[in-house]
Amino acid sequence: MLAPWLDVDASDWALFLDIDGTLLDFQPRPEQVFADPELHELLGQLYGRLQGALALVSGRNLADIDRIFAPQAFSAAGGHGSEIRLAGEHAIESDLPTLTPAVIRGAQRLVDRSPGLLLERKRHGLAVHYRGAPEARDKVRDWVDAETHALGPQFSAVEGKMVCELLASGVDKGVAIHHFMSREPFRRRKPIFVGDDIPDEPGFVATNEHGGLSIRIGAGGRSAATKNLASVIELRRWLAKSFLD
Repeated sequence: MLAPWLDVDASDWALFLDIDGTLLDFQPRPEQVFADPELHELLGQLYGRLQGALALVSGRNLADIDRIFAPQAFSAAGGHGSEIRLAGEHAIESDLPTLTPAVIRGAQRLVDRSPGLLLERKRHGLAVHYRGAPEARDKVRDWVDAETHALGPQFSAVEGKMVCELLASGVDKGVAIHHFMSREPFRRRKPIFVGDDIPDEPGFVATNEHGGLSIRIGAGGRSAATKNLASVIELRRWLAKSFLD
C-alpha cells in the first residue's frame, strides 16, 4: 500500500525524473537500456496530466536520452545539466570546457587493459563503467582521481553506481532543476525529483530548497532525499497512483 505522503495534486507540481536505476533498471551496458511500452504510455499520460511540467534529468547525453525514449522527446537535462532542453525547443548548451584528446586516449587505454570496463564519452567529460569488472573499481577510481588532480578545478570526479565520471565543474542536477524552475511550464510549481544515486544528491538539495518532494529509490547511506521508494516498479506504481487515478 502506498504511504499517505504520496498523495499529490498534479496542478501544483513539476516532476523531474532520473533514468537509470529510477525509471529503468540498470543493464550490463548503457546502450542496452530502452523504454518499454508501459513506460512510454505512463510518461505520455503524466506529461498531459502535468501540462508539460515533466523533465528527465540524467547523466546521459541528450541524444542518448532521446534514443531511449524515442519517439517521445520530453524536456530534459543531459550530462548532469550541461545540456538543457525544453520540450519542442533547441537545447541550451553551457560553455563548459571539454576534455583534451590526450585524456580521452588515456581513458581508452585504461579500458583496453581491463576487460569488462566500458568508456562512455560525454560532451563535457567521460564515464568509465565497471559493472562488467567490479574488481577494477579501485583502478578506475585512482585513474579518475589522478586526472581530476592534473586537470585542476575545471573538472571534478563524480562516482555513481558501478561508474566513475570525470566531468566539467559548475553543473549538476541541482543546477538543472533550478533552471527548469525558472521557466514555463515549471515556474510557480513545486518540484518532485526522483533519483537513486550519489550524482542525484544535488537534485535532492535543490528540490528541498524549492519546498518540493525529494525521493530516493532504494535504501542505504545518507541522503538529502526526504522520502524513499524501494524500486523502479514501486516508483511506476506511485506515479500512476498519485497522478493518474
